[in-house]
Amino acid sequence: MLQGGRLKLILAISFPLLLTSTLYWFYLCSKLFEHLKINHPQIYSEIGEPSLFWNSTPSNNNALLKFLLKKEWLKVDDTYLNKTCSIMRLFFIIYSIVLFIVLFIVFAAFFVEAT
Repeated sequence: MLQGGRLKLILAISFPLLLTSTLYWFYLCSKLFEHLKINHPQIYSEIGEPSLFWNSTPSNNNALLKFLLKKEWLKVDDTYLNKTCSIMRLFFIIYSIVLFIVLFIVFAAFFVEAT
C-alpha cells in the first residue's frame, strides 16, 4: 500500500502538526476556562469547573465537548465566547478527522506489511 519512505514522510509531517495542534488546543481551553470562570460562572459550573490538568475528568471533558459540538455557547450573548467556541469547535472537528486519517494510514500500512 504505502512504501516505507512515504509512510515515514506522512509521520514526519503529521506528528509535529498534531503535537502543535494539541498544544494550541490546550491554549484555547485555558483561555475558555478562564473566561467562563470570570464571566459565566454558572456555565463554568455546569461543565464541571474544568481546568487543564487538576480537574480534567472524563465527565468534564464530555461536558466541554457537548458544550462545543451542540453550540450551547450561542445561548449567551458574548462575542468573545462566540468567537472562541466557534474556533474550538471547528478546530476539534478538523483535528479529529486528520488524526483519524493518519491513524488509518499508519495502521493500514502496518497491517498490509504484516500480511
